[in-house]
Amino acid sequence: MTRRHIAAWSRYYAGKSDVADPAISPVHTDPTGFPPLLLIVGDQEVMLDDSLRVEAKARDAGVDVEVCIGRGMQHDFPLTLPWLEESREAWDVAVAFIDRCARSG
Repeated sequence: MTRRHIAAWSRYYAGKSDVADPAISPVHTDPTGFPPLLLIVGDQEVMLDDSLRVEAKARDAGVDVEVCIGRGMQHDFPLTLPWLEESREAWDVAVAFIDRCARSG
């Protein structure tokens, strides 16, 4: 997936809405008051930088945020479960995150 793909496909997601609308893109939102966040992203995908920007904004806003970066992974790598070890690890991280949230909430 490239920036060109994102630009083209964003219309399918956003329709006629502005893709910079905070309700459309977490990069543009104020995360103050958000519940804990888990971001799962591959280090070989175009959305890594945006994911790290969301992480930084969330941390700056006092939000508990965890990031799982799949080394050598592309976008949507968790969907290749059960074939890739990295996919299984991402799902383990997600399950542990949900368990922690459920226990604390």
